[in-house]
Amino acid sequence: MSGMAVTFAKSVCRLRSADTGATVMAKKNTANSEKDAVAWFESRFDALNLQIDVSGTETLRSLYTLGIGLGMRESSGKYCEGYDVSAGQTSASEAEAGLFQTSYNSMGASTELRKLYNDYLANTSKCHLSVFSKNVSCKSQPIIGTGPGADFQRFEKSCPAFAAEYAMIMLRVLRKHYGPINRKEAEITTACNQMLDSVQDYVEAKPSVVCSEI
Repeated sequence: MSGMAVTFAKSVCRLRSADTGATVMAKKNTANSEKDAVAWFESRFDALNLQIDVSGTETLRSLYTLGIGLGMRESSGKYCEGYDVSAGQTSASEAEAGLFQTSYNSMGASTELRKLYNDYLANTSKCHLSVFSKNVSCKSQPIIGTGPGADFQRFEKSCPAFAAEYAMIMLRVLRKHYGPINRKEAEITTACNQMLDSVQDYVEAKPSVVCSEI
């Protein structure tokens, strides 16, 4: 949970600087439920009075609230999960990894995904592995295949802040990548939203300090 809080703060900072990837995350409900998880879960957001109809930090917070629920369904919140062995044989580009079980073959869904990947590769100090790994035990799982797909699997597991921000963009552009989203199994809880609201308040109280540190 603390890892997602830090990553949400990072996305808030990105949005404040008009970062295009964060803008995709924080855009208002697109009404395109085929691609946009926010539109797909519209009735649940509305039932909880969570904002999704105005672009900005409130919609970003609602997205991350859904993202926390997705992470718990995909990996029980473990940043280091490898591919689902019960799914059988798979290729390097199709093998899912990390907190959100995302695979390399998703990269073409938006130019923002490749941009985000390159940003983190250039500055791995922003991965926040120490935050995500606190009190988490990891079992050894092999990397599937070789090449770019295998590299992506490694990075998903070693750079969880990247995995989280990548997944948040994915939820807006290719929600069908995630089974728990398609089946509406990911929970949306007001307690998580309230926690993220406190994080947002902290960032907005002293943005120059917080944003420079994360």
